[in-house]
Amino acid sequence: MTEYIRIFNEKHEWLRIASRDEAHAQGLWHETFHCWLYDEEHLYFQLRSPLKKDYPNLFDITAADHLLATETPEDGLREVAEEIGITYTIEDVEKMGIVACEIMSSHMIDREFCHVFLARAPQSFSAFTLQAEEVAGIVKAKLTDVMACLNGDSTTFFVDGFEEIDRKRQPLQRDISLKHIVGFREQYVQQVIQYIQQHVAVL
Repeated sequence: MTEYIRIFNEKHEWLRIASRDEAHAQGLWHETFHCWLYDEEHLYFQLRSPLKKDYPNLFDITAADHLLATETPEDGLREVAEEIGITYTIEDVEKMGIVACEIMSSHMIDREFCHVFLARAPQSFSAFTLQAEEVAGIVKAKLTDVMACLNGDSTTFFVDGFEEIDRKRQPLQRDISLKHIVGFREQYVQQVIQYIQQHVAVL
């Protein structure tokens, strides 16, 4: 099924509607929904399914998707429920803002205006129900360790969580580096962590 999304210029001014494939092939600016789960010490990542066309087996935003032409940023919350089985209302999340991101790969140019939301993670990994074709696991990493890696003060950071192989859940605990993560602009993830550290007391 072809997905149609809104296309913008570099100033985030609306231009037209186009297919998702066209946007990626031509490097057109479009909107996405990002929701990062966190607790007082950790940032949560999803492990992308090996079945994914783009960036399989890499760690990514806890839940995210493109916003269709008919959707508002708040409508993106349906993706959290679909991908990881956690239901949030708009009152449960904090909107951090809009961040422009560009990711270049050998087969596409992904230029996104990301509507970034934050939500408190459930207390137990047992609360997660994964959409197998999209997500293979969930892990958490210490905010300070991720920031140290982004700043170049270390080369790896430790993740703790689970992955599902053949529908069976098993622990996932290991050190990863930035090469194991979808190529975010480092400044973007730093902004997310800094926002959490500054606002965690009031969220």
